[in-house]
Order: sequence, then C-alpha cells, then structure tokens
Amino acid sequence: MGPFLNLVATSKDNQPLNTSSSNTTSLLPVVHKLVGRDDEKQMIISKLLNSSSASDSRNFSILPIIGVGGIGKTTLAQLVYNDENIEKHFEKRVWVCVSNTSDMPLLTKTILELVVNGNRTTDNLQLLQQELLKSLKSKKVLLVLDDVWNDQNAKSWDDLLKPFSSVKRGSMILLTTRMKEVAEMMTSTPESLFLKGLNEEDYWKLFKDCAFGDVDPNDHKKLLDIGSRIAKKLKGSPLAAKTVGWILKTNLNDEHWERILNSEIWELNQDENDIMPALRLSYQHLPSHLKPCFRFCSIFPQDYEFDKEKLVCMWVALGLVPEPINRNRRLEDIGEEYLNDLVGKSFFDRKTHGQNTYYVMHDLLHDLATYVSIGECFIIGESTQTTLIPNTIRHLSITVSLITPPILHEITKLKRLRTLLLLRRFNPISDDFPKKLKSLKALRVLKSFDLNISNDFISNLKLLRYLHSHHYQFPELVNKLYHLQFLFYEKDYPCLEELLPPDCINNLINLRRLTTPIHSSCKFSGIGRLSSLQILERFSVEDNGKNILHLKNLGQLRELGIKNLEKVKRTDDVVEANLKDKQHLRKLMLEWDPHCSSGSPEVDEQVLVALEPHSNLKNLEIKSYMGRMSPHWITLQSLSKVVSITLYNCTGWNDLPPLGQLPYLESLQLERMDSVKRVGSALDGGTEVSIFPSLRELNLTELPALEEFYGGAKTTQWLPCLKSLCIHECPNLSVFPNLPCGLRKLIIRYVNWTTLPELWQGGNTNCLSMSSSLSSSSSTSSLSSLYIYRCEGLVSLAEGLLLQTELFTSLKNVAIIDCGKLTHLPIEEFEKITSLKKLTVTGCPKLQRRSTSGRFFPPSLQSLIIQDWDLLDPEDRSLFYDLSSERVDGCLKLERK
Repeated sequence: MGPFLNLVATSKDNQPLNTSSSNTTSLLPVVHKLVGRDDEKQMIISKLLNSSSASDSRNFSILPIIGVGGIGKTTLAQLVYNDENIEKHFEKRVWVCVSNTSDMPLLTKTILELVVNGNRTTDNLQLLQQELLKSLKSKKVLLVLDDVWNDQNAKSWDDLLKPFSSVKRGSMILLTTRMKEVAEMMTSTPESLFLKGLNEEDYWKLFKDCAFGDVDPNDHKKLLDIGSRIAKKLKGSPLAAKTVGWILKTNLNDEHWERILNSEIWELNQDENDIMPALRLSYQHLPSHLKPCFRFCSIFPQDYEFDKEKLVCMWVALGLVPEPINRNRRLEDIGEEYLNDLVGKSFFDRKTHGQNTYYVMHDLLHDLATYVSIGECFIIGESTQTTLIPNTIRHLSITVSLITPPILHEITKLKRLRTLLLLRRFNPISDDFPKKLKSLKALRVLKSFDLNISNDFISNLKLLRYLHSHHYQFPELVNKLYHLQFLFYEKDYPCLEELLPPDCINNLINLRRLTTPIHSSCKFSGIGRLSSLQILERFSVEDNGKNILHLKNLGQLRELGIKNLEKVKRTDDVVEANLKDKQHLRKLMLEWDPHCSSGSPEVDEQVLVALEPHSNLKNLEIKSYMGRMSPHWITLQSLSKVVSITLYNCTGWNDLPPLGQLPYLESLQLERMDSVKRVGSALDGGTEVSIFPSLRELNLTELPALEEFYGGAKTTQWLPCLKSLCIHECPNLSVFPNLPCGLRKLIIRYVNWTTLPELWQGGNTNCLSMSSSLSSSSSTSSLSSLYIYRCEGLVSLAEGLLLQTELFTSLKNVAIIDCGKLTHLPIEEFEKITSLKKLTVTGCPKLQRRSTSGRFFPPSLQSLIIQDWDLLDPEDRSLFYDLSSERVDGCLKLERK
C-alpha cells in the first residue's frame, strides 16, 4: 500500500518533527539491540568513518539504505547515528524525517534550525541557504534524511544540498528510502545498501522473543511448530514480527495460534515483500475499544510526534474513552492506558526528548490506519488529488498553507464532522473564512494555529469539547461552550484578561483542563464554578488576595500552580481554599513575586503553613518564598508519597525540613537558597537508617551559605539510588559524605574543596526504587562522567575519588577545567581506567609535570585535550603516534585516527 500523505509532520511551531542534532537531546527512540544487523551496522559505520577517501567530487558523500517498509531501515540508521564512534567523528549530526515532502524551504529551514539550535522566521529559500552555508562551513557533518519518498524532482534535491558545499571533506549524508529511484536521483555513485529481510535463523530468534516474551518457548513444543509456519509468512520483517507477535503472546493456546496461521488474510493478493496482511491481522485482533483510537490517529501526518496528554484529551472529547466505573479513576487515566496498550502492541513507539515523552507511529502502520479509516478520516495535504471529500468523514485535518474555494466548499458540506485540525499556518482565501465553517455544528475537537476563531464562528459550536488555539485573538463567546472540557491557549501573551473579560469562562462547568502560556496569568472571576477542573497551571492571586477562595470548590484538581502569593492578606482565606482536602492533587507549584518589596517573612511563613496539601501529593515546587522557617507539613508524615521537590530563590529560608527522611523522593533541586547552611538532618535516637533512600537526582545550585550536606553515620545508607549529582556555586561547602557507587554523573563547579570525596562502598541494599536484583552490594563504581570546573581550593587530586580508579569500570569522560591552584594530578592512575574515552585538562597553570615515566593512558582513550604539552615528557608524547592533533582555543586536541 502506498503512502496516503505527502507532507512532513509539523509541530506546534510549524517545524518538521522527528528531527535531531548532536547539540540537542535526541528525539530518536533509544535502540539497545538489533537482531541480525551487526554486519550491516559495521559496514555503514566503516563507510562513514572513512568517507574522506571517497571518490565523490563533492566534500560529502551520500549513502542510501534501500528496503521495503518495516524491514528496519530507520532502526539501523538510528543505531549508526547514536554509535559512540560516530558521535565523536562528526562535529555536527542532524536527523530529519523527510517523508513525502516536496517543500524544500521547509526542509532547509528545519536543518538550519537544528544546526544553529534556534528558530528562524523567514521562509525565503535563498536566505535560509546562505545562513546554512555559513553555519556548515568547515564542519564535518552527518545528515540523516529518513524515509525519503520524493523521486520526481532532482533539482529540488540539488537545491537542498547546495549549502553542503561548504562542509569539511568527509561529511556524509545517510538516507533511508523504499525507492531505488530516490537513491539514483540523489547520488551519482551506485553504492547503496539494499536491506533485505532477516535471515531465517535471526528472524526465528526475533519472532520467538516477540511471540513468547519471558516464557520459555521450549515449554510449548506445538506452538513452536505453528509459530515457525507463521514466521515464514512475515517476509523477514521485524515490524511484522512485533505486531503479529503480540497477538500470539496474548494467548499461548494451540487453537488461537492455529486461527492466526489459517487466517484468510494471508490469501490476499500481495507483493513478494508486502507485510500489510500481517499488519491488518494485528489490527483485526485489537480490542474493540482501541480500534477507533488507532483509526483517529490517521488524520495526523506520517511521523507526527504525538503529545500524550493532548492525544488522550482528544480521545476523551470524542467519546472514545468510556466513563470509569471506579470514581477514583479519571477518563484521562483510562485514555493513557489505551495509549500504553497500543505501545505494548507495537502500534506506537515511545520516544524521549529531554524529560518529555512523545509517541510516533511507523509509516506502514500509518498506512494501515489510513486504510481502515477510509470514509471516516481524511487529510487535506499536498498530495490530495481530489477536491471531493466523502460526506461520511468525521475527522479532518488540513496540512497545507492555502485552502482553495472548491476544497472549502467541500468542507462546509461535512455535517457529521467531529474533528477539524488545522496543523499548519495557512493563508485563508478570505477574511470571512471562519464564517464559512459555521455549518460544522457537530464539531467536538478544534485545533487551529492562526485561525481567528470569531464569535460568529464559535457561537454555532455548542457541542465543542476540545479547543486549542494559537491566535492572538480569542472569542468572548467561548463562555457559551457549555460542553467544553479542554481549553488550550498557547499564544505567548502576557495576560489573558487583557484579551478576555473576567467572566468569560464562568459557564464552562465541564472544563477539565485550562492551559495558558507560561508568562500569562489567570484571574478569571468565575473559576471557582469549574468544579470539574483538573489542571490549572497558572492561577494568579489578585491584589486583595480574596480570589484564592475560588480554589475552594475545585476538588478534582490534579495539577495546580498559584502565583503572586505575596498578595494574600488573610491566612484564613488560604485555609478556606482547602488544599489539604484535595485528595487528587498530585502536582503543586507555589510562587511569590521576587520583586515585591512590601512582603513580610512572617506573613509568608503563615501563608505557606496554610497551603498544606493532601498527603497524596507527588510533585512540589516552591519559588521566591521569603520566609525563614519550614512549614510543618514537609515531613514524612505529611508528604509520604512525594517524588520531586524543587525549592528556588527562597533566599531567606535557612531551616530546611528533614528531606532525607522522605522515602520516595527521587529528585531534589535546591537553587538560589542564600541562607541555607545545612541540608539533611540527624535523626532522633541515633537510629541508623537510609538517608534519601530513593533519590536519583540531586542538584545544589547557588547556595552561598551551604556548609554541610549531612550523610548520616558512617555505616548509614546514604543516597543508595543516586545517579546524578550536580554541585554548582557552593563556595563554603566543606562537609560532604562519601559518594555512592551507583552514581553515574558527577558535576562540580565553583566548589572550594581541597580534595574530592571518596566512594562509599557499602552497596545499595536500601534502595527503595530499585529491584532487589539491582540493589545488591557492588564493589565497582557506575560513574561514567566526571566534570570538575573552577574549583579554586582544589590543590591535589592525589587523595579521594581519583585514587580509587580500580573501581571505575564505566568511567568514559573526565574533564578538569580552570582549577587555578591544582598542582598535582595522579595521572599514573588513569592507566587503570580501562573504560576512559576522553580526558580534558585545561586552565590549570600550576599543574606540575609528572616525575615518573611510562605509559599512563589506557588503550581505550580516544580523545585528549590538554593545554600544556610540556606536561608530558618525550616518552609520553611518543604514545600518541596513532592520534591526530589540532589546536583548539589554545589547547592541543588529540584524537585517535
């Protein structure tokens, strides 16, 4: 089946999605293992690393990976892209999912924004190319063009690649495509990798993993026989193995497997490598409640990155999620379970971008969704060949910048339309374009970039349940949308009240979520009537402080942010707001205005005490609190379930609560806490218990008065689960316990330690958030990155951490920078760190030349950056015969060839 769309997926900023560069967090799913592709992976890596010898007259070479859909092209490219040697070899790596786009200005803009790590407003191709040309000059670049389809216009591809004429020789373009014609059009060299199905042995291994999971296949001899016959029908496709495998895994029964084997779907006409019957079979076996959710997703472009919360909200608004029987469960909770089920059945892939998670559908599964939703879902895109839209369509998306009169006429006839998504900024054919849509009275979901949703238009949408707008104007008659459940307004405008009258949402009694721009505030007078509201991110206290009483009746709140708490005049009003009884509240942000000079520390303390939340709270953030004392409720008894605490810019707060007692606390961020001298607390009675038993991430930033971080008695379990520790600008910190062996990343900046702490080797036996198999005592360290920057008190590293190098089996990167008093580096110890890949020592002018000779760097070292080459004697220098060198910012940079 061919692709249905001809458009790149666009994000909220109208940028192609599924993109990545080396200076951003990868949007690619982390692939740890790929069965049966080791030879292909190593071949591609070898070609990329040796591309400087290519015969191509250009500074870059193009290597196409060609194969049918679902065969593993993208997964293989991801493994190559994230390979450690590839990361080191290329100065800039960029990943773009192309799909069927022919919009070269959009592609060029996307690549440029990834290269410079910033947005661009112009769409002028010439200007974009000129800036990209300058940005790429003399850089060794790897560009991945994933899922390329357009083979009709060779000149367009030539235009796209023009800026790459300035790259450093040895740059590479890796493209994945189903079409040999694309590869022939884009490169004059015939060298391509034709990816075929896995060989029988490797595929059988993958199939058994997918079909049996953790169950031993040898316990099901008959199923093995049936499974081997099913596997032969799947054309060696990993995607087919995953999607069919989940059907089989749900029921390890002979009859069930026989029904799959003998399904009539296998008899459908198909090409030799077509796996669509296998995918259709997977769809047929989806539970009935998941099928409409899957079909709905076909109105989004291929490779679209779904935000979980917004997608689930759409499902809820369309009635695809039933009311829960258990009153403690939300519709959103059930919708999230639906999405997780679709991920588990391989209909979606889960991807990460920093701390955010997105969901992506494979293009073949998107084709499947398009096929099974014919007559129900429709996309108006660049490749739409007809102006006729079936009048049965219920869900419609528009991904073009210009809507023609015939198309608009067809849209107005869709009386059953439930969803209208305008996924791209566009130029309406007339100013009264919204008025022409007045006939769409059955709409439940409306999303628009820059459509002016006028009162005349909105007045007819009585059944609307989901409204998502980016336009700077907002209709006053939104107050008439009595059924509205989800309101997203994402134009970054400072104050919504300047756009809307204060009573404009008074009647939205079914509203479940109100999302406003990060810099806006929310003072709507009738917000207390919205008893169904679950997410209120930026509630702002008014001058007299009385409006905080509006929170009293919002008993369904899950997330709440309160700003301008300095305006509260009576603590009785805060008590009456009744946060303590809001048992569903999971996330709470409390913020005072840091620029307010009329506040009182004593009043702030009373207000914070009165803001006590329910004990079910999991995430707490407090900003710019001017009080000195801690509230009584930040204790084990009151916050027993909290997993994250952030305290920011609370400059007067000097008495922190015993945070180390919180059993499930995983993340602790303390920043700009000027008066804090001590973190952690001794426990009454001298009992030796675990301190911070579940903490995984600890950031101590700009704490000028901090002197001690208490770690308990020497035999006490301290931070057994810690993975990341960052200490920044804590000049007076002198007492710090030994570091746990499970620590993976250690960053120390502007800390006046004379020596580094040692590793504590007591094991992780009390780590509450880890399984017993992972929490056993360990004699080695998990540390992989060590960064020491501007520690002026540091004189010698011959004590503490770096004298325990025999424990470092995972340490890859060490950087010691601008430590002005450092005189001694136990450089002989580095030879014992057999995992070390990169070492940087710069800005340490007093560092003395070592007195002994002999090899002191491990063979694993790939990169050395050192400011003073004279620190090494001639024998040392001879050790670098197999490394290339260049000067970078006055330092000698050596890299293994």
